[in-house]
Amino acid sequence: MRNYRAIILDDQQSSIDHLMEHFQKVEQVRVEAEFTDPYRALAYVRVNPVDLVILDVDLQNRIDGLEWMSAFTGKHTKFILYTGYRQFEDDGYMRNVVDVLLKPVSYQRFATAMKRLDTEIRLSMPGNPAQDPDDHANEYLNVRKDGKWNRRLVWFREITHIRSSNGYLLIHLATDPEVLISNASFRSVMEMLPKRKFKQFSRSMAFNVRFFHSFTSGKVRLKHVSEELPAGNLANHASFREFLETNSV
Repeated sequence: MRNYRAIILDDQQSSIDHLMEHFQKVEQVRVEAEFTDPYRALAYVRVNPVDLVILDVDLQNRIDGLEWMSAFTGKHTKFILYTGYRQFEDDGYMRNVVDVLLKPVSYQRFATAMKRLDTEIRLSMPGNPAQDPDDHANEYLNVRKDGKWNRRLVWFREITHIRSSNGYLLIHLATDPEVLISNASFRSVMEMLPKRKFKQFSRSMAFNVRFFHSFTSGKVRLKHVSEELPAGNLANHASFREFLETNSV
């Protein structure tokens, strides 16, 4: 994990202090400023580049954390929500936050979020040496649309997951709400996709690890996807099981 610059925005100083205790154990992330006033925080990030913003949702102000994110103009900054209300989890993940931490967060859960931060930033950096030369990030599918020679180009990196349904293949994208439909078989498309990046977790579904968030109670949760996806028996999907066990803490 390389060094990242961070700020904390929370209307409760006690919550900031709790996070700072965790940050003292993390050398790779440096908190450069902390704020209880969202407008001062906005003024700061407009002139000071940061890699990470940890922010509360309920700021007891004219603007809440989600509105603050919308007002933020930086392109590459990542966000982690820190909230006392589980109800904000879905809103956060739909906005592609790295993680949602519930107050008061334990150090182990906090450390997991820091690892997710590192992974997300490295994946978003073009030409990053951490990526393998055969990463397949620039490869694509040409999906037939409404005619013999009409095609829709889809980059592998944009696909959140694929699924087979009623004899058709459904291709879900992070960059477009439209679900693409193909006559190709699930098996044939899986053979085109890089096995290191796409994990089959049921007889008819596979996801892009780039968008994986969590696996709980037999269901997979993905970023940019509102519904939880039911997984099959782990014994039947060795690659998915190995993915879950890798770097487990």
